[in-house]
Amino acid sequence: MLESKRSEYVKGKINIAIENLKAGYSCSEAVLLTYGPQLGLDQELSFKIASGFGGRMGFLGETCGAVTGSYMVIGLKYGANSDIDTYSRELTYQYIADFADLFKERNGSTYCRDLIEGIDMSTIEGRKHIREKGRVPTIVSDAIIILEEIFERND
Repeated sequence: MLESKRSEYVKGKINIAIENLKAGYSCSEAVLLTYGPQLGLDQELSFKIASGFGGRMGFLGETCGAVTGSYMVIGLKYGANSDIDTYSRELTYQYIADFADLFKERNGSTYCRDLIEGIDMSTIEGRKHIREKGRVPTIVSDAIIILEEIFERND
């Protein structure tokens, strides 16, 4: 019974993130907007923080936005409250490393350029093509699932 409720909760989070994508948000925005409110971050600030991380970190082809959005969520949930809170900082680093390892296991890489198979997302046509291929929702769903695995293990 408890597992069923957990599964429904995770599906709900995935649905929110997918709806964010459908509304036009980038992967990083979709992930942070899914968790921001429950972690004390309002929608407008979530959007502003995550906006520069979409499209492969400003179309640089670097870390996937779903990954960077997840790192932001981990920081919000477990991050340090001050410069002397080294325990929380180290814990956050470990959870981010765990996330990256799990994401690579599922997807082969954390780099957007690898995940989208060479499609140029700096063009409108490229962004449209990658969304039509359906890869983006899968990547964002994987990020949500991994976040929830980390939360369940560590809370």
